[in-house]
Amino acid sequence: MKKSETRWMLLFKFVAYIACYLVLALLSRSLSFPGNFAAVWLPAGFALAVFAYTSKKSWWLWGIASILSGVIYNGYIQDKEPVVTFGFMLANVSRTLLGATILQWRLPGRFRLDQPSEIAVFTIGGCLISPILSGAIGSLTLLFAYGNPWYESFPSWYFGNVVGIMVVSPLTLVLIGWANGRNQFRCKDLVGSRCNFAYLFLLLGLLAGISIVIFRFISVPVSFLVAPVMLWMVVRFEIVGAAMGSFVVAIVMLTCTSQGYGAMGEDISNSTRTIVSQVFLTTVGVCALVLSAALQRSRRLTRRSQQTGRRLANLQRETQLMLDTIPSMVFYKDRNNRILRLNRSAAAWMGMLIEEIQGKSTEEIHPGPHGQYLYDDQEVIRTGVAKIGYEESVVLPSGERRWVQTDKMPLPSAGRKEPGVLVVLTDITERKLIEEELEKSNQDLEQFAVIASHDLKEPLRAVNGYCRFLKEDFADQLPTEALDFVDKAIEGADRMTQMVNDLLEYSRISRGNFELNLVDLNLIVAEVLKDLDGTIKLKSASVKTTALPVVSGSESQLRQLFQNLFINSLKFVADGIQPQIEVSSSTRGRCIVVTISDNGLGIDPKDQKRIFQIFQRLHRRADYPGTGLGLAISDRIMQRHGGQIEVESALGNGATFRLVFPSPS
Repeated sequence: MKKSETRWMLLFKFVAYIACYLVLALLSRSLSFPGNFAAVWLPAGFALAVFAYTSKKSWWLWGIASILSGVIYNGYIQDKEPVVTFGFMLANVSRTLLGATILQWRLPGRFRLDQPSEIAVFTIGGCLISPILSGAIGSLTLLFAYGNPWYESFPSWYFGNVVGIMVVSPLTLVLIGWANGRNQFRCKDLVGSRCNFAYLFLLLGLLAGISIVIFRFISVPVSFLVAPVMLWMVVRFEIVGAAMGSFVVAIVMLTCTSQGYGAMGEDISNSTRTIVSQVFLTTVGVCALVLSAALQRSRRLTRRSQQTGRRLANLQRETQLMLDTIPSMVFYKDRNNRILRLNRSAAAWMGMLIEEIQGKSTEEIHPGPHGQYLYDDQEVIRTGVAKIGYEESVVLPSGERRWVQTDKMPLPSAGRKEPGVLVVLTDITERKLIEEELEKSNQDLEQFAVIASHDLKEPLRAVNGYCRFLKEDFADQLPTEALDFVDKAIEGADRMTQMVNDLLEYSRISRGNFELNLVDLNLIVAEVLKDLDGTIKLKSASVKTTALPVVSGSESQLRQLFQNLFINSLKFVADGIQPQIEVSSSTRGRCIVVTISDNGLGIDPKDQKRIFQIFQRLHRRADYPGTGLGLAISDRIMQRHGGQIEVESALGNGATFRLVFPSPS
């Protein structure tokens, strides 16, 4: 069914092509001057438009239709000799193929005649070049058949084709594009509706009738009548007005002139009238098309500008809407500390309206320190490096002081040569107050721990001393059970003393400042191993070290750090196992990583976080003595050095501790 419909449609188009060709040919014949050739060959423009509009794959169909049309018109209607019919047919087909090839070569994929460059290609390639071959073949045919001098027949033939192409091709292209519904020439936008299109037809018909009447009785220059009408149609209807106006003007003018009246009807020869008419019509058509293309381009640019303006306005509204949904305060400032844009959260935070803030400098809105703000802004703009996550205080217009976390990022300023800075503020006043309270509470607790630990030492020393005095001086007077109690009291006092000392050490590490120096970890590890030499030999332990780096830190605290970790590696091993410890170093980005691995008992992954908390033990004190503060102290030492301690372990597979130090540079 589909193939059948396609065939019927092709047949209909084929027949329609021949019918239009013959109607235009007959109209051209009616416009011929007495005793001369036709002043315009309208089928030339129709054939060229069809070929230029369709793909080359279908040219064979329109070629056959052109040949049949030429045979019917010249061979049967005009009753020409077969040689003349063949010559005329060859001339017309060659002109059409040459013109369509040029147009599709220079304007591939589009043919709207809405650009001055397209008008130039159409005029030069389609109107002026393509008829040359046709005129040559037609002139030779007339010379061979009738003996007409070629220099007399060539100009008439050539200019007749030029005018035919100029006045018919644009109109045909508009009608084809409109009929196919492709909006090839955006007829809906240019004309508005079919009613408007019909209105244009009626108006042109009325003008044509009036013109014929005026030309019949009054001899007036055609340009005086044509110019304002053509100008109005082009301005009002653009390419449609230019195409239809040129066609109607050509028909009216040639009709009047061929009948011997009108502007071209003076007492001059037919040849002269023909050339003058053709040149005038070509000039009118070209000017109309160029003006139409210029108007379309101007209006298209205006529409694009308006659309761009609307899109920009919508984009600004969307951007402001997105900014307003952000809970943080967002400011966009230039290099002079002037606020160019902000969101509603920022305006509400400052207790003002957006309109009251936008475009003003921060000095006009709230107290300083504006010098610091300006310095930070200009540094970010100058270096192109963002400043992220630093804290600062801000005094609001109301005089209230707030704490904010500030992020400043460089951004190019829209519509400005100089870049700006995007500032994002997060109010952290409540968090800051909580942190201050927590810091004060921690200081109080640490102070209490120091005092309590210090005050506990004296009674513990007394208890320990009296218990030892009892054991040494009254051992023979006390029963065995009492001596056992005394030993347990001494052991408890010693353990308590060690715990107090560890607490004091933990508190000492946590408070106050300490001096940072470049410390060679090779020396630190060597000193610690020397101090632990007795335990290492007793356990038959193996310790392997590689070259270690230099870090920035406190020598005494780093010594304690490695001592705690080595003692744990020597202590927490299964019975009968010789401890093996390996110390190495590596880098991670800009950080230094020192790794301490052992073959000890290992740590269950679920316990790996709590081992760094104070008084946390994973084993019974009877099996592995200690206070449970060693790793907590080690973790605090790494925090004080701006680093961190990591652990990787599994039960029965030993443990690996990684000390991550910031680079000393």
